[in-house]
Amino acid sequence: MPGVQDIAVLASEALLPEYRAFLSKSPEVKVLLVTSRKSDIIDYFEHNSISRSTMIVVADMASGVADFNFLSAVKEKNIPLVAVVSSVKEGFSALEKGASDMVVRHETETDRNAFFYRMLVTQILKVAGEYRSVNRWDNKSNYEAMSGKIVAIGSSTGGTETLLNIIKQLPAEMPPVLVVQHMPPVFTKMYAERMDDQCPMHVVEARDGDRLSNGLVFIAPGDYHMTLAKSEGQFYLECKKGEKVLGQCPSVDVLFNSVANVAKENAVGVILTGMGSDGARGLLNMRQQGAHTIGQDEKTSVVYGMPRAAYEMGAVTVQLPMEKIPQEIVSSANFK
Repeated sequence: MPGVQDIAVLASEALLPEYRAFLSKSPEVKVLLVTSRKSDIIDYFEHNSISRSTMIVVADMASGVADFNFLSAVKEKNIPLVAVVSSVKEGFSALEKGASDMVVRHETETDRNAFFYRMLVTQILKVAGEYRSVNRWDNKSNYEAMSGKIVAIGSSTGGTETLLNIIKQLPAEMPPVLVVQHMPPVFTKMYAERMDDQCPMHVVEARDGDRLSNGLVFIAPGDYHMTLAKSEGQFYLECKKGEKVLGQCPSVDVLFNSVANVAKENAVGVILTGMGSDGARGLLNMRQQGAHTIGQDEKTSVVYGMPRAAYEMGAVTVQLPMEKIPQEIVSSANFK
C-alpha cells in the first residue's frame, strides 16, 4: 500500500507509552495522536481536515477506555476504526457498533507484545486498503467513471447462495450492483468478504458515503437502510439507522424506492427468493420510472414470497429461473 497510514490511538493511561513505543517503530503508520480521553479524538476530528481515506482510529476496548458509544460516534463521522478487544465475543459486539475490524489482545507475557502490535499494524493496513479500494474517487485522476445502468438486487430467505451464484457470473467491470440481503449485523461484512473471494467483481459491505464505480458490489450493512443518492453528477450511497420497514432493516423497498427516484430509467431491479413482500412496491416504483425489472421464478426460488408479491403487483418486466438472471442483468444494464 502506497504512503504511510495516519492513526489516532485511544487507550488507558498505563498503555499509552507502550503504544507509542511499538507503533513508532513501524514505518507503515504515523501516529498523530495518542490519548486516554475520548474527547481528544473527537476534538481532533473537529479541528482538522480528516477524511476516511487518511485517518484510522485505534480504540483499545480491552483497557476499558473505549466503549460502544465512542465507536458509534466515530462511525457517524465516517472514520474507520480498529477495535482492540479482550475476546472474540467482544469483537463481534464492536463490529455491530461500527468498528471496521478488530484485534484480540490477551493478557500475555511482555514478549508477546511485539506479536500483538504486528497484528495490529496488519489490521490497520488491511482496513486502509479496503477503504482505498472502494474510494478511488478521492484522487480524481484515478476515478473510473461509471457507465451502464445501476443494478439493484433484493433477497431474503434462500438468497445468500442465490446471490452468490448470480454475482459470480457477472463480469469484473460491470456497472455497480447494490444488494439488500436480509441479514443481521456482522454477518453482512463476513458475507461480503466471502463473496469477494469468489467473484470477479469487488464485493464490499457498504458504508455511508461510498461512491459508485464500475466493478463494485455493495452489500447493505445489517441494521442500516441503504439508499442511492446523487450530488454534482456523482452517485453515492447513504447508510443510515432507521425504523424497520415490513419488519426489515435493511429494507429492499427502501433501496428500490431510492433507486427509482434517483436513477429512474438508468437502473435494473432484481427481486429474488424470500419470504414476505419486501421489495415488491419498490420494484413497481422502479418499473414505473422506466427501469427494467427482473423477478426470480417460483421453480428456482427457495421461498416464492417476495418475487410472487412483485409479480402479482405488476412490478416484474420479466420472470426468469435463477440460471438465466445473470445474462439478463448484463444485457439490460447496457454493459459492453
